Amino acid sequence: ATVVVLWDDATDVALGPFDEAWIIGSTPQGGGNFNIRRWTGSSWVDVDGVAKRIAVDRWARPWVVAANGAIFRRNVANTQWVQQPGSASDIGAGIDGSIWATGFSSSPQDRPVYVWSEQGGASLGCQFDDPPCGFGWMPVYPIGNRGTHIAVGPSFKPWTKNTNGALLRRMAKCPNPPGFCS
Repeated sequence: ATVVVLWDDATDVALGPFDEAWIIGSTPQGGGNFNIRRWTGSSWVDVDGVAKRIAVDRWARPWVVAANGAIFRRNVANTQWVQQPGSASDIGAGIDGSIWATGFSSSPQDRPVYVWSEQGGASLGCQFDDPPCGFGWMPVYPIGNRGTHIAVGPSFKPWTKNTNGALLRRMAKCPNPPGFCS
């Protein structure tokens, strides 16, 4: 198979359901953030905004996490970034539409894992002080699935990397509502 180098200076990459590629570049933008770029099919174009981590959901909407933990989802209709509740260190998107995040901390430590719900975590018994828990974010139980980085497979099962470098994979699919897993 042939490998083509499309960009050699990205700090994070995410693919959408139709192979639309987004990257966090390596051009510093202040505050620990970098530039955001999108692949057009033939070249990379700069996109407004800055971030540190990126994911793309099943509707081809990019989600980004800024260095300060702020979470944004791009409105594809008007191309504006809309801030979401909570804060995170990393974000991942499943092909099933699920959005997963590791909680925010400015120190290098393992963080709890959360899953996004349009119904809201607070209304479903979310009682944690560790962001991003709050409206929309629900903690994933057991809390033993902690990490610093997250990626999501097609079966609603996140993988996390912890501070020791170990990869953890959630084996059970969360029931409806997601998040309250055994």
